[in-house]
Amino acid sequence: KAPHLMITGQTGSGKSVALTALLITLILFNDPNELLLYLVDPKKVELNMFQGIPHVQEIITDMKDADRLLYSLTIEMDRRYDEFAKVGCRNISSYNTKSANKMPYIVLVIDEMADLMIQFPDVDKHIQRLGQKARGGGIHLVIATQRPSVDVITGLIKANIPSRISFSLQSSTDYGTVFGKNIPYRLIGKGDGVIRYDGQTKEFIRFQSPTIALETDEDEMAVFDRLREHYKAFPKLNYPIMVEEEPEIDKLKRLIVNLNSTKVKELAKEMKTRDKNVTELLNELEAEGFLTKGAKGREITASEEEIAKWKEG
Repeated sequence: KAPHLMITGQTGSGKSVALTALLITLILFNDPNELLLYLVDPKKVELNMFQGIPHVQEIITDMKDADRLLYSLTIEMDRRYDEFAKVGCRNISSYNTKSANKMPYIVLVIDEMADLMIQFPDVDKHIQRLGQKARGGGIHLVIATQRPSVDVITGLIKANIPSRISFSLQSSTDYGTVFGKNIPYRLIGKGDGVIRYDGQTKEFIRFQSPTIALETDEDEMAVFDRLREHYKAFPKLNYPIMVEEEPEIDKLKRLIVNLNSTKVKELAKEMKTRDKNVTELLNELEAEGFLTKGAKGREITASEEEIAKWKEG
């Protein structure tokens, strides 16, 4: 019911505890060859305790790598759908039933979306693509933030991640940013939260988040040591997905198709580069037949299949 999930909550609200409980649950109910976890941890300390658990492919603390990972997941998503088409399947569950080479599910967790958006404000476009069709490919997003401002939770993100949990926030404006309206409850912190997902019978459902009661840091370390011990017989699955950053010419194709524009200044502004660089790239696109220069300027002459590849939404 929640193929992708957004979690918000101010300091002391229980957001981090809930996220930890969610991850431990996923780890306990899935073998490392069935589920891959990619954890983005800008603070470098929030998710570090999951290091060494074989489900965890990577804990990413550099936001440049996080941006590259999101792009890599869009490539992996497209690759998976190509594989489904070869065997006549529509989604990962059907594919894994028919194929001897089973695909693992992938869950990407971003612990603080604000840190990523500050450095790479365009990542919401990758999240848009993943939100639209990654679910069938077995790729799921969990995005958390304690700063639910409109520059972090953008319209694109909200449109593509309709399932949202909020713990206590500072103001009704913050709840409005998350849900589009204020909530009918006064949340008291420490795991007191509300959830809204597609298809639920009530507009908001209030709940108490589960917690793992730990008295000391040593108790917490013991939990993760036991998880590592439990899975020590399972080798970490070698399933590389990271690719190089999206080439500039691919970015330009995506912009041209979605803006339906070949204007140099407009494209240069979107790409945050010089007009000269865009002009050179446009000349390359003409040479490969993606564009053709006519009396009224450049026109898209790529095939429908090629255009569909870059179309968002």
